[in-house]
Amino acid sequence: MLLRRPLFVLAIVLICSAHAEAQHFKVGFAKQDITPTAATPMWGYGARHAALSVGIRDPLYAKAVVIDVGTEKLAIVGLDLGRSPTDAMMVRIREAVKTTSGIELMMISGSHTHHGPVIELLDEPGKGQGVFDDAIAYSKELEGKIIQAINAAAADVQDAKIGWGSKPVAMNRNRHSKIEPKPVDNELGVIRLDDLNGKPIAVVVNYAAHPTMLDAADLRFSAEWPGVMMNAVEEQLSTNCVFMQGASGDMSVMSNEETRGIDAF
Repeated sequence: MLLRRPLFVLAIVLICSAHAEAQHFKVGFAKQDITPTAATPMWGYGARHAALSVGIRDPLYAKAVVIDVGTEKLAIVGLDLGRSPTDAMMVRIREAVKTTSGIELMMISGSHTHHGPVIELLDEPGKGQGVFDDAIAYSKELEGKIIQAINAAAADVQDAKIGWGSKPVAMNRNRHSKIEPKPVDNELGVIRLDDLNGKPIAVVVNYAAHPTMLDAADLRFSAEWPGVMMNAVEEQLSTNCVFMQGASGDMSVMSNEETRGIDAF
């Protein structure tokens, strides 16, 4: 799911305001490590073809925020993956969290990292069976971990308050357009969810830029620049940070030959 910032924030605010019971606004957070433990094909660069991963540069996570306004619950899930779950996965995830946690509203976004695993392979002849069995097993495990993260966040909600804001941040560029000046969407959107004492429970960040700073030849799993950004936010604010990719389209992270590659961050 690729999201525009104003729409993303508006959807959450409308859900909260339209359905909230008096004095009922609760937030919970949870995460699961979703780093593959076996070598699997990597998502993002066609030039890799079926090359398998060769290790881990930094871990991948599923991070879930659940907003409980009494009559409705919303799950916001950021994944350190190239894409969101497949349609079939989403059907099962929705049914599982509805049954366990009563959640019917959900936003799940892959960060679009080009250093994550392929999750589309199926246990069927010609679609991965017998060739990429580890990748097929990973996809099944991934589905369960996303469900676990959402249910854990729903089970750990506390009274909370919400704030949001946005500002232009010139850290992306249009990599393809022939139009001059090249159109750029550089709005950074932030939602902050605090407990009643003002301590942040989680910060949700939304920005449009392909995570392609690492070279395609690097076959290690990585959350890429969104992972580094989340780590920095978490360290500075002593909280949890969730990245929701914007409608990245032709937007790439601002970089040059000096900032690209294995030592980029």
